[in-house]
Amino acid sequence: MKNIFIYLFFLTLLVTGCKKTDGGDIIKLSAKGHTFNAEGGSFTVTTEGTFWWIIECEVDSISYYPICTDESTVNNYDGIAFYCNSFGKQNHFESSKIENDWFSITKENLQKIVFVVLPNETGKVRKIRLHLEAGDYFTFIDISQAAE
Repeated sequence: MKNIFIYLFFLTLLVTGCKKTDGGDIIKLSAKGHTFNAEGGSFTVTTEGTFWWIIECEVDSISYYPICTDESTVNNYDGIAFYCNSFGKQNHFESSKIENDWFSITKENLQKIVFVVLPNETGKVRKIRLHLEAGDYFTFIDISQAAE
């Protein structure tokens, strides 16, 4: 009987001692978006968190997903290239640069993303949505560029 009470005590302690996190923002972006004029330019987003990665890049509503197996991996989809890096982590590779003929997105380090957009001479608004993940937390950065 005494063993049952001890077992129930530890079971109660285990159940009540577990705290569920709310899955809050652990990336903490300095900005959630930016609009470039037709001339283009550069824009930097910083993060407070250091353990996050790029999981998707939407360009004009078409989704592209990086697949990184080593630092020499380059994924090329319809002219959009994903480059990979380990950022000093052993056996962990992630997307570090995305580029095509009118933009580049570079994860320069664990807390900095730089967007560079060239002049827009298409007559159409351009849009990018960069999706980020950190465990069970997901967020994105919206970038748009005005038409000429």
